[in-house]
Amino acid sequence: AFTVSRNCFYPIPSVDSAVVVIKLKSSPLSGDDEEEFFLLTRTAFKHRRKMLRTSLKALYPSEKVEAALKAMGIDERARPETLSLEAFLTLFS
Repeated sequence: AFTVSRNCFYPIPSVDSAVVVIKLKSSPLSGDDEEEFFLLTRTAFKHRRKMLRTSLKALYPSEKVEAALKAMGIDERARPETLSLEAFLTLFS
C-alpha cells in the first residue's frame, strides 16, 4: 500500500519498510464443513514434514488416505506442503 521510511524507527534500520494490504477470499465451505476442513488441514500441517498418511492417522486410517490420494492421482507419499487448496478440498470431500 505504501512505504514507511527507515527514519520512522529507532534505532534506524538499514532498509525502508512497507505496509501490505491482504484481501482475504471467502471460504468455499460453511458451518460444520468449514470446521472439519480446518481440523483436517491443521492435523496435516501439525507434522508437515511427515507424509499425509502418517500425519492424518489420528483422523483416518492410513489405507483410506492412501486410496484417496491414489484416486486423485497424487503420490501416496505426498507431504502436506505439496498439495494445493483444491487438492485438500477434494481430499476432504
